[in-house]
Amino acid sequence: MDEGLLARAREHARKSGTTFNQLVRDLLAKEIAPDPGARTRAMFELADRLNRKSVDGPMSRDEAHMRG
Repeated sequence: MDEGLLARAREHARKSGTTFNQLVRDLLAKEIAPDPGARTRAMFELADRLNRKSVDGPMSRDEAHMRG
């Protein structure tokens, strides 16, 4: 990282009331954090692959929730 960017980052952290290290940790956590929608997409992809249907066509609400 060049000195100018480093100085601006340190100043930004100071003005934000945090440390440079905490700023870097927060930015990395935000950038690298797991995608919150990944599990939902995986669930729908699995359902599509299984292509689960009832004998009479698409599943009813009760079938989808294993009721009755």
